[in-house]
Amino acid sequence: MAASPAKELRIAIVGGGVCGLMCAIALAKNGITAQLYEAAAKFGEIGAGIGINPNAVRILRDIGVLNDVLAKTGSNRPNRTGWMQFRSGMQDSELVYDINVVAFVSDRTVPMGEAHLPPGQPAVVPVSREQLMKEYEGWGSDVLALLSCIDKPDKWNIHVVYPPLKSYVKGRVALFGDAAHAMLPHLGAGSGQGLEDAHLLAKLLAHPQTSGENIETILQVYDEIRRPRTQSVWKGSVRAGEIYEGYGISGSSREGLRKDLEDLPEFVWIRELNQDMQDATARLQQLAKLAALPEACPRLPNKLPAPTDLPIIDALPNPFRFFNNVSLKSTADWACRKAELKILVQEYMYGYYPDHSRETVRTVRTNGTLVITVSVGGKSGSFNATLELPTSIDATPRRPVPVVVSAGGQNDTVFLNSGVALVTFNVGDVAADSTTPGGAFWNLYSGEDIGVLLAWGWGFSRILDAIIEKVPEIDHTRVGVLGCSRDGKSALAASIFDERITLTMPMSSGLEGIAPWRFQFQELGENEKITNITGFAPYWTNTNLLKFVNNSHQIPFDSHLNAALVAPRAIIWDEGTIDYWTNPEGEARVTFPATQAVYDWLGESDKIGVAIRDSNHCDISGYTNIQAFMLKQFFGTPTTRNYTDISPYTSFPSAYPWLNEAPGRSRGF
Repeated sequence: MAASPAKELRIAIVGGGVCGLMCAIALAKNGITAQLYEAAAKFGEIGAGIGINPNAVRILRDIGVLNDVLAKTGSNRPNRTGWMQFRSGMQDSELVYDINVVAFVSDRTVPMGEAHLPPGQPAVVPVSREQLMKEYEGWGSDVLALLSCIDKPDKWNIHVVYPPLKSYVKGRVALFGDAAHAMLPHLGAGSGQGLEDAHLLAKLLAHPQTSGENIETILQVYDEIRRPRTQSVWKGSVRAGEIYEGYGISGSSREGLRKDLEDLPEFVWIRELNQDMQDATARLQQLAKLAALPEACPRLPNKLPAPTDLPIIDALPNPFRFFNNVSLKSTADWACRKAELKILVQEYMYGYYPDHSRETVRTVRTNGTLVITVSVGGKSGSFNATLELPTSIDATPRRPVPVVVSAGGQNDTVFLNSGVALVTFNVGDVAADSTTPGGAFWNLYSGEDIGVLLAWGWGFSRILDAIIEKVPEIDHTRVGVLGCSRDGKSALAASIFDERITLTMPMSSGLEGIAPWRFQFQELGENEKITNITGFAPYWTNTNLLKFVNNSHQIPFDSHLNAALVAPRAIIWDEGTIDYWTNPEGEARVTFPATQAVYDWLGESDKIGVAIRDSNHCDISGYTNIQAFMLKQFFGTPTTRNYTDISPYTSFPSAYPWLNEAPGRSRGF
């Protein structure tokens, strides 16, 4: 590898283990000198060994030290003929006498993160042979014979980083290797992941455009790329340990173990060496474009106006103007407009979303049941969700499938027969549908001025946390949320505040969902209005919304902006033409064209749809009504269905006189 011109960067690496050394070597080969700090006075044996998986081999080759490592092990090439190979770094005659035997003992009654060594006790302590043998009473004779050969056993306490860190970076400091993601040894992947960290860090720091001025941005991109990958492997190491001990999804039989272990190593080992750098480069290019924008978004007032002090807006509020009435200049301003809208919908409708960074989420998966426990500030709350994998295909960690998280009542076959997993839950277990608080959410946030709709939306997101942690058969980059009526309102709330959700499906959601506050169409039947919904269920929102009862035209947003907050991710809603109470005409004539204008402006016209049927509230046919749109978003399956067709209705232009104000884009009806 040719060295790059030397950079004026001062870099310190704390920790001279495998990963720290490889990072220093890689930097040196790119013309960058780093100071390496190590607490130990000399190198010595630590641990039972490290796994050099295929990705690690590629990195050692790229750095230029593979031949040196192979020479030390007494081999002239990596193993290509078997699944794995053991190298001691010593002569063969010594290997017979110095092989390490590692035996694992776990106490599953103690949750991870709650086992701590007494103060002053070292991680490694000698134990007697009798203590060792007692742990394995009842095991097979071959195992006992092998363990009895150990003259001086040591007990190692395995340390992991738990809970997973929210970031590997703070300012100009970055963690990598075990400091960032120490994991269980059951995949033999900890050192390999550390080498992947070191490889990317060295390449980013050696990049021609890296300098002392932008180093914090460079490190932030490192975190964005490496943290999801390493934490996925971290979870895989936990899952591997569960499988080895007979707690895998398929049980403890030999066939069950084989099935559960089949794809585990592959997602760790098979990854393009330069994929991380390609992803990081693309992200840096994106950030470079964003850097050309104004330094700060327009500021909302330090104290937002009381509901009665807000201006009256007769038409739908303009998505292309900030709260201060300044026009957006381009699509690049949508991030700022979206940020202020999120504050407005929290202040005047939902209540403020809890700080998820303070929460710890733990999940226990037993067959098709997920038990989700959320803890914060010494309090905890639990609720269950039910998992069903699709019947049409075999979902595996190697071939994960999309998922729809639903509040129940759906047509299961629409999803399971389409290759989509389904996770359902009872929203009442998250937050009681009552003026009397109850459920997991209120165990944590009792007394907060938060609407139950947002609490239910929070439940959708905590289920997604559980899926990412415990269900590798699901592709968490393809996630839908679904609900009908009040549950549809909460599905929309979930998607507004969780960018991981890629498809939102609020069905027959009505007011506080997709129906507009400002426009009713009651020729054929009465629509629900703000006086009705706040009288029936005032606890669905915060107390501020109740103050708009006498004039909903002062609400600084409307349903089109709630739906647009999902953009540029996909959204479709379903409505029945005779479900008059939910204002289907308003959803089609007012909300859809107004929201569609934002999607068109952002260049995401194929990500929004409406499905109209000639039936009533939450009719079961609604699920087949949206199926083709879902398949297009999840699988790219073509459809001839026109999901922008609002017939039998027509547009209602007086609701959105600003339609042609979209910066750089004109659209008419």
